[in-house]
Amino acid sequence: MLNLKIAMLNFLAVKPLVMLFLTLFSELTITPGLYITSPVSSEVVEGVIEIRGSVPEEEFASAEVLYSYAQTDKDTWFLIKRLDKVVQDDVLATWDTTTITDGVYRIKLTVKTTDGSENAVVIENILVSNYTRVQVQPEGITVIQTANSSAAAEIVVPHSAAAEKRVNPASIQPQEVQRTIIIGILLTCAALGSIALYSSTQSRRRRR
Repeated sequence: MLNLKIAMLNFLAVKPLVMLFLTLFSELTITPGLYITSPVSSEVVEGVIEIRGSVPEEEFASAEVLYSYAQTDKDTWFLIKRLDKVVQDDVLATWDTTTITDGVYRIKLTVKTTDGSENAVVIENILVSNYTRVQVQPEGITVIQTANSSAAAEIVVPHSAAAEKRVNPASIQPQEVQRTIIIGILLTCAALGSIALYSSTQSRRRRR
């Protein structure tokens, strides 16, 4: 009976740490920060597409998903959707590309914080192709050719792997902190488990 009481007390002591560990471990499946995961740079899209990514929760005030025509010197952005709540690794907005002209576009995710600052991430070279034919050339470039034109109307876009995922330097990336905390919790649990085992062993010896 005494051993059972000792075991229950040890469990109650370790339980909060175990629950905290499980909570932090589950959060590792969601990568915090400000980024767009889909579409990626040099991707060919058509119709209604999902723009997926994450908006950081800390000091969040609002966010916007916008697009811009890349083949112009004007830095003009058009709103796709305004966000009033945090999104993590999910759909940020749906973009109906049938309402715009085929060509090369940029997508921007902008977040405003409660202190008035603004951070953004941009995905370049999104190729909208609802009414055109796209070919990938061996030289590593993409050519968009108008299907109903006898003269080849081509848009040449260099592929850049580095541009596929740009993470804002100001975005929040606390994975290392979480891993450190989890390691500390595991070590603490191991120590408490050792103490519980030692206490149980000593109790058995006394009873003998």
